[in-house]
Amino acid sequence: MRIGIDGIGKLGADAGGARTFLLNILDELKGLQADHQYYVFASRRAKEVLERAQGNGFHGIGVPGPIEGGIPRTGVRQMFLPSQARRLALDVMYFPNNFLVPFCGRPTVVHVRGLVQYIFSDYPPLLKALGRRMMLRLSVKTATLILTNSNFMKADLCQRFRLPPDKVQVVYHGLNQQLFNTDGTGQTPVDGPYILYVSVLRPYKNHGRLLQAFQQLVSKEGIRHRLVLVGGGGPTYQKTMEKLAHDLGIGSKVLFMGNRDNTQLPPIYRGADLFVCPSLFESFGLPVVEAMACGTPVVASNLFALPEVTGGAALLADPESVSELAKAMGRVIKDRELRAQMIEKGLQRAEVFSWRKTVLGILETIEKAAAAG
Repeated sequence: MRIGIDGIGKLGADAGGARTFLLNILDELKGLQADHQYYVFASRRAKEVLERAQGNGFHGIGVPGPIEGGIPRTGVRQMFLPSQARRLALDVMYFPNNFLVPFCGRPTVVHVRGLVQYIFSDYPPLLKALGRRMMLRLSVKTATLILTNSNFMKADLCQRFRLPPDKVQVVYHGLNQQLFNTDGTGQTPVDGPYILYVSVLRPYKNHGRLLQAFQQLVSKEGIRHRLVLVGGGGPTYQKTMEKLAHDLGIGSKVLFMGNRDNTQLPPIYRGADLFVCPSLFESFGLPVVEAMACGTPVVASNLFALPEVTGGAALLADPESVSELAKAMGRVIKDRELRAQMIEKGLQRAEVFSWRKTVLGILETIEKAAAAG
């Protein structure tokens, strides 16, 4: 079977989970027996993607034209992919990042991994949110089959767009268990005890309330920890958060580390006394799983997919309540018996996730869509 994969997208270091997801599924697909031919379309500047898409049945195809902005990228996809699908006689097209290209003349599978534009009124900006809503509705209505990464997301998609349940397949995100584990080496770049949050810098990731909760722990509990924030993508938002930390009197105890490559993350996870994810929306929440796999106890939001993904291995809290966040974080830091229990449960839960399982689920859905043709 000849499978097209749309890798045309924002894949820089600030692309968050989209970049991690695509690179990992390409690596895992290459490790399988080459029963299919894969044609991966990506910007000529996306060398990391195109280099992976070589050999063992893979063909990387560099896409010409200006595709760095959202509108140019959409235009190039709409013009380029249908013609390439015909030229290469593809049997099916897989779109891993929320939106498909209509009129490909082939069965299509779209992987919907986020609904942020439906959840928040202030992010992304209104016109961009409206455009994404239109594209997503078109995508889920016209796709042959839909993949998503949690049962929560499946239920939301089926209700929101009135989709038949058998059109939506659930495949959990994977985990690189060779990288994220308790056995690795490498020193953390942070001195002293610290609490960790790994996330792109966006308002819905809720850094503001986390800073306020951390300030309560410092002022009322006297903890010696620093708060380490890993992630980029929002320089204006980061400046706002830096000012908030300064105004709260904790500026010297908060470290913004910026983006870190996946290979740099494991020792940072392992060195943390606590990983906290106070996000107001997650369709999955891969950093939570990575932290558990590295033996770090987790406090997570009790909203959306996080209770499902953590599976009882994390301490859940209302992310809109600063006091509840602070209380949960304080419990894990101070209660050694609780910490030990959470670490053990987290390690067990993390074993559920692997990129091999993810890719096999994706392939099964692609093959089903091609057969339904």
